[in-house]
Amino acid sequence: FYARRRRALPVMVSASFSQAVMLGSSTLVVAIDDHFSPTHSRDGHRSYVFNGVYSFALNCFVQFFIAGCILTPTFQRYPEKRRSVSLFLVGLQPLGWALAGLATSWNHNVGLLYFSITFVIAANNAIFDFIYRVEAMLWFSIDNTKHVGVGAIGLGTGSGAVFYTLLSGWIIHYGSLETYLYTLAGFQALTSLPVVLAVYLGWLDAPPTKDEFDAWNAEAAAPPVGDAAARVPRKPVEAAARVEEKTAPSSSLRSLSEELTKPRPSASARPEAGGSLMMPMKLKNWEEALQFPILWNRIIIFTLSTFNGYCVKVLLSTTFVLIFSLGELTAAYLSAATLSFYLIGRAAVPFLFLDRKGGLPAVGLFTIAAGMATVSYGVIPSIIGTGEFAKPRFSWRLLLFCFAKAFAGLSFAAMQTLSGPLLVNDFGGANFVRLAPLLYPSAGTGGGLGPIAGILIVYAQYYRNNKTFAEAFGTFFYIAAALSFIVFSLTAYSWILLRKEERRIAALDGAKV
Repeated sequence: FYARRRRALPVMVSASFSQAVMLGSSTLVVAIDDHFSPTHSRDGHRSYVFNGVYSFALNCFVQFFIAGCILTPTFQRYPEKRRSVSLFLVGLQPLGWALAGLATSWNHNVGLLYFSITFVIAANNAIFDFIYRVEAMLWFSIDNTKHVGVGAIGLGTGSGAVFYTLLSGWIIHYGSLETYLYTLAGFQALTSLPVVLAVYLGWLDAPPTKDEFDAWNAEAAAPPVGDAAARVPRKPVEAAARVEEKTAPSSSLRSLSEELTKPRPSASARPEAGGSLMMPMKLKNWEEALQFPILWNRIIIFTLSTFNGYCVKVLLSTTFVLIFSLGELTAAYLSAATLSFYLIGRAAVPFLFLDRKGGLPAVGLFTIAAGMATVSYGVIPSIIGTGEFAKPRFSWRLLLFCFAKAFAGLSFAAMQTLSGPLLVNDFGGANFVRLAPLLYPSAGTGGGLGPIAGILIVYAQYYRNNKTFAEAFGTFFYIAAALSFIVFSLTAYSWILLRKEERRIAALDGAKV
């Protein structure tokens, strides 16, 4: 088990690094909007067409939908198709960026651009997301070392976001958009090779279940074959087996009767194997899950948190360009600087504080991160003010804005990287996989709607109300702060409920003793 996991972990980190190109794409979004969208001017042509923002937003939704609603149930039902499907999808990464480059060279073909980013690259991101999010949680939740897996994979994602932001800024500024897209196709082909090799060799086959892991531990702890304790006469056991065979029909009926009359797990019962304190039964279908308020709580939380987070990530360079009138290269540098905090939230926060001695559970860290995001979004309108920045220059408003955006990015990174451990703790490992078709689309919906709503809110304020871009973005950040406060409130409430359940279980253990 440990040898297989040591082989799989670097591949998961490689997949997270490669997939981070979408998180470090804010400079690329600005360039695509400049090339594929009409000119936006208050006095001239008023347009709400932003092909860069829209294509990346749709990519987020399609990616989460494929990962949760297609790949996860398919691999559960047909595990023999896992390798072939994974090999095909991993190979789509360089193809997608090559098609995007072709769309740019071929008279700015908008249809081909959407096909490449929204479908081809999204399908590749879906398998990468499945590898480093779903699979990693199953690998590291078995022996309760989620902080190691989440921290390592967060390191790959955070460093990848910083790297791709700088790479896009340099090549687009000193070269062209086509050059960057073709370069990205070649580079992503190289980063995909370790994943292709690992899938082909079976290193990324399905991880063992918790029951299998416990059985291996029990077998390893069993006495040696030559031990006296192991030399137990087998005749009584064989006789009992023959009796069991003769009485199999009546035993089956009795077992069925016991199963039908067995009381359902309730708040006074202990969780079943595969369940959790918040969802104490191992689910058989979705209908059973819908009766648990914790499921609806998490659907709302992930929809709203990804709405805010992906909007700010996709529009990261856009805010510097529109509010402070900075050039694209300068915006890329400042975006990379703020993303360094995103790296901290992705890697350091879970590794140092998740389920460690003196640390907090995933729901506690998620609550704190949501509170930080609420404060960060809420103070940004006061920082940027309402004035027009006609020339690119340094100002204290720009510096404070960078720090506020950095802490907002750290908060979103922490919430994003803690989502896997949070769901495993909330629902149990088996239920987490079963509920993926419900949870993934909620995150994809928020991540898809966020950037679209954000850019439309800003330009609606700019066009119709004659507001400056600073005022227009201020309106959006007030909305983001309100949504983030809802996330904070719901998560804090679930943390209180979890603490009550833990105290109840502790009381039962104390009474038993």
